[in-house]
Amino acid sequence: SYVALKIQKSAAEFVQAALHEIDVLLSIADGDPSNSKFVVQLIDHFKHTGPNGQHQCMVLEFLGDSLLRLIRYNRYKGLPLNKVREICKYVLIGLDYLHSEL
Repeated sequence: SYVALKIQKSAAEFVQAALHEIDVLLSIADGDPSNSKFVVQLIDHFKHTGPNGQHQCMVLEFLGDSLLRLIRYNRYKGLPLNKVREICKYVLIGLDYLHSEL
């Protein structure tokens, strides 16, 4: 199966943002172990040292194409209404969970 790899810039403000994101994602995983609330799962995280410094890296579940890619597939004509409803439903379920449980 595929995963998504997020590599954060090495500047201090980006490192702090990445560490905060990792903390939030770990809290989500603790509160929703079955992943029933449509929030991305953090699989792992690690540090990587490169020529520009140390980068925080996150291994996330792969969720499929981006919204932009879906729009491109449809030749920039938007998305069918049923697809927009489906996407909005899952985004709203995820947001509701985040705002009510965390």
